Amino acid sequence: MTGRLTIRSWCESDIDPYAELVADPQVMRLIGNGKPRGRASAEREVRWFMDEIACRGWSRFAIEHKTEGFIGYIGFAQKPDGIDFGGRLARRCWGRHGIAFDSFMQTLELGFDELGFDRVYTTTDPRNRSALRINLKAGFEPVAETAMTEGNLIRCELSRARYRSGRGHEPMPLIVMDRRAPPRAMQALAS
Repeated sequence: MTGRLTIRSWCESDIDPYAELVADPQVMRLIGNGKPRGRASAEREVRWFMDEIACRGWSRFAIEHKTEGFIGYIGFAQKPDGIDFGGRLARRCWGRHGIAFDSFMQTLELGFDELGFDRVYTTTDPRNRSALRINLKAGFEPVAETAMTEGNLIRCELSRARYRSGRGHEPMPLIVMDRRAPPRAMQALAS
């Protein structure tokens, strides 16, 4: 917990504000198929997160702002190729004095120091420049680009050792998820 943010388990009262978040076309435009989701989908997702936290102690966690209540989620998902790290933030909080970065760092501390993850990764649409900047500021390094049905995504990784060294100089291995992916998005990071 930071002074203004609490990363916490989900509760029933989060369903409606989460449904509002995923119904916002601007929030969802660079996520998945780019389409907003309905309340039923949001409720299924929240219940899935609640079940995962109850069973294994981690998943995607709710972000609560001290004065604004529920503002999004951040956390982890077990995927075939590792531990995925990701989040969503209500549009009203975009660009607001480090809210996204603070939630990143608080949750990464949980993942590496308490849950014992060795490495996490995130995939980001290259058009989401704000998310890419936060990834890099948090110490993630771009390692691959992959073509997805929805478009190309940049994969960035962060190891526990790099996180603990204050985002030091540990080299990250290149993990090629799809050799057919054009390097355009990776080049965009350099600009």
